[in-house]
Amino acid sequence: MALLGTGNRFPLDLLHTNDGAMLTNSVDDASDAGRPAGQNGEPRLETDVQGGVLSCRLSGAWNTRTVARVDARMRKLEAQDALQRVSVDLSGIASLDTAGAWIIERLVHAHQTRGADVTVTGESEAAKILLPAVRDAVEQDGESRPRQKGSLLVSLLERIALPCMRRGTISSMVRIFWAPPLAAPR
Repeated sequence: MALLGTGNRFPLDLLHTNDGAMLTNSVDDASDAGRPAGQNGEPRLETDVQGGVLSCRLSGAWNTRTVARVDARMRKLEAQDALQRVSVDLSGIASLDTAGAWIIERLVHAHQTRGADVTVTGESEAAKILLPAVRDAVEQDGESRPRQKGSLLVSLLERIALPCMRRGTISSMVRIFWAPPLAAPR
C-alpha cells in the first residue's frame, strides 16, 4: 500500500499486471479486474456546446481497456478554442483508473491553459484520488499543451518564455531579448 497526497493520506494499491503497474484504490477498482472484457460498459461521452460553454457528461468505464475508444473525441474537445467555460460531469463513471484520469485531466488542463473556467463535478472517491495524482504529469507533458498554429517566431518565444516564466527568470529572458546590441569593434 502506498500513501499519496500532500498532507492527506489516501490508501492506494499498486497493482502489478501483465502490462505493468497501475495506481488504484484497490485491486477491485482496477481496469475490469476479474471481470470479462466489456462487462463494465463502454465509456460514454455526451457533449453540448452553446455560447462558448462546453458541457461534458462522462459515463461508463473509463479505464485502460476502454479509453482508447473515446480518446480521439476527447482530443477534438481539447482542441476547441474560444470557450469561456467548460463543465465536466463525472457522476456517471462506473469505473476509473489512471488511464481514464489521464485523459480527463488532459481535457481540463488544455482548457485551463487557454483561460477557460473549468469545473469538474460528480467525482467518485477514485476520481478524487486519481485526478490529482495524474495532474502534475499532465501539466508537464508536452502533448497536453494545446496545439496552436502560429508563426515560427511565436513558437520559438513560447519555448523560451514559458520555461523562464515557470522558473521565475522572466527578467533574465527580457534582458536577453531587449539588451542593446554590442558595439562593433573598430
